[in-house]
Amino acid sequence: MNAELFKKICPKAFYGKFLESDIRPDGRDMNDGRGLIVAPGHIGSADGSSFVRIGMTGIICGLKLEYIDAGEITQTSGNLDVRVIMTPLSNPKFFLGKPTNQAVFYAETLRRIFEKYVIDVGELYVPEMKKMICLHADLLCIDYEGSVMDACCIALLAALMTLKIPTAILKDDTAVFDYDHPRFLTILDIPVSVTFGFFDDFEVMDPDVFEEQLVEDTVSVVMGRNARVLSIVKPGGKSIPEKTLEEITTKVKERYAFVYEQVDAFRNSLSTEMNTE
Repeated sequence: MNAELFKKICPKAFYGKFLESDIRPDGRDMNDGRGLIVAPGHIGSADGSSFVRIGMTGIICGLKLEYIDAGEITQTSGNLDVRVIMTPLSNPKFFLGKPTNQAVFYAETLRRIFEKYVIDVGELYVPEMKKMICLHADLLCIDYEGSVMDACCIALLAALMTLKIPTAILKDDTAVFDYDHPRFLTILDIPVSVTFGFFDDFEVMDPDVFEEQLVEDTVSVVMGRNARVLSIVKPGGKSIPEKTLEEITTKVKERYAFVYEQVDAFRNSLSTEMNTE
């Protein structure tokens, strides 16, 4: 039978044949992630932006600052608002309108991880103006080709590295913005999400969209510096044995080193650009 016909008629059997030979249809082995591109988003209307590709999965992230009058509130910190947007542009299975449960789940998971481990929300407060900053992050999926959580995590991190917050100074008891001397958020940790798909007795790293349709379950391990596991993200399904989690966490360490190197190169390129301005 023709391979493409076999893939279309019996996709699980087709996929299983590959895994039994320790290879995947796209040529990767079970523990290989796809290539990564991290670049500035160049969104003129945004206060920070990035563009990320993992394989053919593409995410654009745009950040926007909103200043909120603290009034009588004693809170001296801001907050992060994350939105993941999936439209028919990225995959025909999505529709315009209400966000999917998947998008809402990813957005809330990322917000929780980044507020707890990555940014200091105390830096999202402007004492000169007595205003809190709500940092809005829109993550637009332009190509849905699998492991979107992983790409969103890197895109949000990269966009935060580009974020410029104008300095507020007091002039005649009035706060004015100084856009020529912005400040930057402190990045406390470098989170990297690595997703695994489970198919029979196999665990595959960074499943693409074809594999996502076939695997029985997925889990994303979010790791920070020094191999610290920040979160285990699992959208339902069966519980994963402790031994299996330990095995995939070990595999995440190698992928983390690769992603960290790419992100660090991106951050260094930003520093070079700022020094030449």
